Amino acid sequence: MSKDQLLEQIEFLKQAAELTGDARLKAALSMIQLMPAGSPQQKGMVAEVYRQVKEAMNGYSQASAPELEWEPTILPQAPEGDDQYDVIIIGSGMGGLTAGLELASAGAKVLILEAHYTFGGAAHNYMRKGKYTFDAGVETVSGLGHLGSVNHFLKRHDLWNDIELLKTSFHFRMGSRYVAIPNTLEDWIEDLCQRYPNDAEGIRPFFQTAITAYEEKYSFFEPDRITPRPPTDEEKMSYAQLHPNNYRLMTTTWGEFMGEYLKDPALRKEVSLLTHFIGDRNEDTPTSDMLPLLGYFIVGGYRIKGGSAKLANALISKFREYGGVARHSVTVNKVIIENGVAKGVETEKGTFYAPIVISNVDPRLLYENLVGLENLTEDYQAKVATLEPSMSAFIFQGVFSKPFPTDAIVTYYFDEPVEAPEIGMTIGRCSYVSAGTHDPELLPDGEGQLTINLNYPADADKFAAMSKEEYAELKEKLDGVFMKLLRKIDPDMADHLLWFEISTPKTARQYLRTYQGSIYNIRFDKDRKFPNTNAPIQGLYLCGAGVHGPGVEAVVISGGYASEKVKSHFEARREAAVK
Repeated sequence: MSKDQLLEQIEFLKQAAELTGDARLKAALSMIQLMPAGSPQQKGMVAEVYRQVKEAMNGYSQASAPELEWEPTILPQAPEGDDQYDVIIIGSGMGGLTAGLELASAGAKVLILEAHYTFGGAAHNYMRKGKYTFDAGVETVSGLGHLGSVNHFLKRHDLWNDIELLKTSFHFRMGSRYVAIPNTLEDWIEDLCQRYPNDAEGIRPFFQTAITAYEEKYSFFEPDRITPRPPTDEEKMSYAQLHPNNYRLMTTTWGEFMGEYLKDPALRKEVSLLTHFIGDRNEDTPTSDMLPLLGYFIVGGYRIKGGSAKLANALISKFREYGGVARHSVTVNKVIIENGVAKGVETEKGTFYAPIVISNVDPRLLYENLVGLENLTEDYQAKVATLEPSMSAFIFQGVFSKPFPTDAIVTYYFDEPVEAPEIGMTIGRCSYVSAGTHDPELLPDGEGQLTINLNYPADADKFAAMSKEEYAELKEKLDGVFMKLLRKIDPDMADHLLWFEISTPKTARQYLRTYQGSIYNIRFDKDRKFPNTNAPIQGLYLCGAGVHGPGVEAVVISGGYASEKVKSHFEARREAAVK
């Protein structure tokens, strides 16, 4: 924000306060005036107050557009027939499974349809050579603390006894420097202060501000909510006073926030080591998206013992226990829409009907392929065209004749970039993890496993356009690149490599069914305000990473949002039937 823009917005707020006489707006202006002129804190608060006032004046909210304000159709009783349901859910990722359990437990007749041969979306396992188990994508899970949405969800459905957790460790490498990050945030802070003494005065207040903002953010999940409690009107207007740290950081990037306290480039890289968990924007990642990742150090992140499919399968079992129907290997080809209203879905194995459809599909693919752009207004067609894929990746999965030496998730910045002209890349960083060391039951005794993740733009069309020979040549080049990386990671393990395979954005599109093979769905942008949980099609809701952000915790919340739209209606119907 430029100086002129800042002064212009402050003047606008003064005029609005004078015109409306709103005491809370006047109080916010008083706080703004007390802040250092032109400081990041002042700019952040002005931007947020300005946004709220403009939205209030325009009567805007996420669901204020008339085409999003429709009411769902709830049948008077659960329909009969194998092709008739209250709710159909497309996709069995964690968002779809969350919505399915929530609604089936409320008495709704729910059908989940999954195109893949197994349930779980990115939370599934696959085998190679008949004896090696790999995770498709989920390396660690957050949201398991006393205020965490995943914890509340598991408790609500009595699922804690069905899974076992292994606490995740994080390590950081920068050239020859190797840091085993302590498993508690307090210990990490002290360790950072010792290793970066010139930044010690900034490290503690940086983390204290972040921790306080994290606690303010999660206070809305009390006492057992899957989604945050909606703030009252009074809380909305007083949010800056009630939650000053989270409020201030809502409009900053992670880099801007760090810049107030931390100077050493290596320190900033270490504190940013988890940015790749939610995208490829590094220091440009919004602070509000980074705060939940502090939970990995405040509460802990956890791997699902036996693989993430254990979690997905536990959810499917509970869903079926509630009476839900789940079918895999069924591809939905079309959402049936009549006069702007969703009526069901057409699949390669039959047509199924329901007045409510919840999509856990990549939003762009949903609107372009399953809904059809012809069923959207020109305005919404234009919005769909703005949806961009998040990052994709080249991923190496290798098996070794001996165990890999660490079970941590490691972020590795090379001392010198690895030049890979054969694939058009200069590689400055990668991440790697050995699920097999963390969870030996995934492998035969005495053997090892390693996953290397190398971020790459989501452009599956480029790979799909290659001939079979061209794609095979690319894979050979990737083999050589990953051998370079493996030798930098651990030369000794490179000599014990037994077998490996490499996936590309083309692979991700085939199995995750995302636009351009993105691994985190559509690039989430809360300021874009599209896509929403409500679609501009009556009866159609959305959930998943493209709606509320990537990661198990975020998609569980997204499934909670979708189910909350209709859950109370089904609970009321069940209670009425009992009476």
